[in-house]
Amino acid sequence: MSDTESKIIKLLNSAKKKGDEENTADRRLQKSNLKNVVIVLLAACLLGLGIWTYSFAGATKKKVAVLSDQITSLRQDLAVETAAAKETEILKEIQAYADKLRIANVRVSNMNHEVRVSGKITNTGSREIEDIELTLFCLDKRDKPVCEQHHIASSPDYEPLKRYQNRRFRVMMGNVPSESKEIEVIVTDIEFAD
Repeated sequence: MSDTESKIIKLLNSAKKKGDEENTADRRLQKSNLKNVVIVLLAACLLGLGIWTYSFAGATKKKVAVLSDQITSLRQDLAVETAAAKETEILKEIQAYADKLRIANVRVSNMNHEVRVSGKITNTGSREIEDIELTLFCLDKRDKPVCEQHHIASSPDYEPLKRYQNRRFRVMMGNVPSESKEIEVIVTDIEFAD
């Protein structure tokens, strides 16, 4: 091999070596660029995920708040309906039992611009009664109420009114209109002992 050939081979090897080094540097640069691109893409994805999560969480919080308000409203409506149903049941029970309380011996007398109404209530039902609300109506000559007064007939000895027992009541009515011709007494509420 001649000197020239050997120089050519050295130059080729050197060029090849330089090319290999440049290729290696290019590959390193490409890998580095690829890593940077991957990092940027991951950062963008994470940022997007964070924004979506924040938006979703905000929307979810709003939805949860709305649902919570709706549930609270439904519970309140149910409580009102339950209370109304219970009250209706109690009123029916009172109305049914009011027929078992007999009002008798009603006397009306005038005393110094007041009207005194007295009478007797008999419990013909099976339940014991604590208090009885009476409503006294002043009726005109056409039997239309012109005034009313409420009175609680409580036991003077704090004992409940038992079956077939009597309780007397006495009510003073002031400011009775002059057109009043009659007094009607009815049971409007009952407090049961049991």
